[in-house]
Amino acid sequence: MSQLIVVALRQMLPQPGFFRRMRVYCQVMFPLPSRLVNATLLYISFAVMVCRINGWPINLVSGWAALGVGNLFLLAFILRLMDELKDRDIDRQLFADRPVPSGLVLESDIRLTLAVTTLLYIAVNLASMSTFWFALICLIYTYLMMVYFFAPTALRGNLLLNLATHNPSAPLMLALVVALLASQHVVPLGSINLPDTTLAIAMFWSLVLSWELSRKIRSREEENDYVTYSRIFGRVPATMIVLGVQAVALMTGIALGVKHQLSFAFYVILIAAYLVPLWAAIRFIVQPSAVTSKLRPFAETYAALVFVSIIVEQLWRWMRG
Repeated sequence: MSQLIVVALRQMLPQPGFFRRMRVYCQVMFPLPSRLVNATLLYISFAVMVCRINGWPINLVSGWAALGVGNLFLLAFILRLMDELKDRDIDRQLFADRPVPSGLVLESDIRLTLAVTTLLYIAVNLASMSTFWFALICLIYTYLMMVYFFAPTALRGNLLLNLATHNPSAPLMLALVVALLASQHVVPLGSINLPDTTLAIAMFWSLVLSWELSRKIRSREEENDYVTYSRIFGRVPATMIVLGVQAVALMTGIALGVKHQLSFAFYVILIAAYLVPLWAAIRFIVQPSAVTSKLRPFAETYAALVFVSIIVEQLWRWMRG
């Protein structure tokens, strides 16, 4: 019995070279500095929009803001680590050069990092017991994703069913931020402006969804055994779907801007931002190739510019007093 305990404890400890391997993993699969910047921009822009909608004071330098950014960052890291475990068979077949299937990073490294990150997520959320259970729901949902909601046979290989069950994690995270903001301002959730707050969640969710869709669209010469949206719908329809989802962010942003009297700068940046993925989509439709099929960077740029449009609008308002 004691030997089994010793073996179990040894398996829980990092293997020699753990930190070196995980540094390589993060550099390739989850660059920590840039992902932290992304989480910060997402939190600030979404928090500003929700506060404007609900008439709450905007305070972005606080423990609540740190908790919000930390939650978005840690949940994104947890999801990335989980993907390594739940998709390991597909990665071995189709992405053998990635850190885990290539052997540069051990599966035990991923499991240990996932456990530590999960414990850290739980620990930081103990700072706000009023939102702790909401944070726990988000965590449980992500773990259900890792086990394919206990229906792996139905979900594996079914890209659309995977999207339908996995992508709701994004609005759940955004709803957690709303709960944090409500607690920060000591406001009951039942008193928030639900229709406009829901529109704000839809606006930001569409950015996440368009990123997810755009990264699984390829030209005909690139298609292989990996299931993509371009294989399911066809290259042009799949590209148009991405544009349509991105247009949701544009239209909801304009609707919220008009209703809540956002500045002219907000509209200029928002509309200009949409031209980025629009140009990329038209180029891919007209000239399909392995180069023009890379829509993901343009989706990321679009999302970043939408975040910036909200932040610039708020800075402009502060400058005007």
